[in-house]
Amino acid sequence: MYDLAMLFILTIVLFFAIGLPGILFAPWVPTKRRDLDRINELMDIHPGMHVMDLGCGTGGVLFYLARHHPDATFEGIELSFLFYFICVIRKYLQKATNVHFRLGNVFTATIVKADRMYLFGTPRGLSQKLKEKLKKELKPDARIITYCFEMSGWQPEQVAKPEKNFLPVYRYKIPPKK
Repeated sequence: MYDLAMLFILTIVLFFAIGLPGILFAPWVPTKRRDLDRINELMDIHPGMHVMDLGCGTGGVLFYLARHHPDATFEGIELSFLFYFICVIRKYLQKATNVHFRLGNVFTATIVKADRMYLFGTPRGLSQKLKEKLKKELKPDARIITYCFEMSGWQPEQVAKPEKNFLPVYRYKIPPKK
């Protein structure tokens, strides 16, 4: 009986740590290391910029970018307490002073400071609701970089997909208000 109760508790914890964020926005799918250089290139990060990752998972993209751009600030928003905790531990171990994390929801987090926005979301996660939030809150000259999936209805400025076996990376400028 004790084992069954522990299994139930573990299942509930994992659901709230990994399952719920996956349902609301995207499952945890780490960005492939071989794609990080292309993401960095499309980001076009300059000193003083504020770069955000919505749904940052374990922070891999942010830590990579922060090592390459020590004069910029990086911020991750993560809904899963488990992944948020991993990010905080990694920040401490790597002494990454230009990287910060917030526990929060992609759809309610304040993103107004972002010059660059990175996100991985499923087509369902890259919803009209998210696009409206990005249009409303981001600076007019901000850029959005998505991994794997396009933002339907928006025309990318650039697409980086060097070969058939690589995942695409898209760069967007927010469409003008109509």
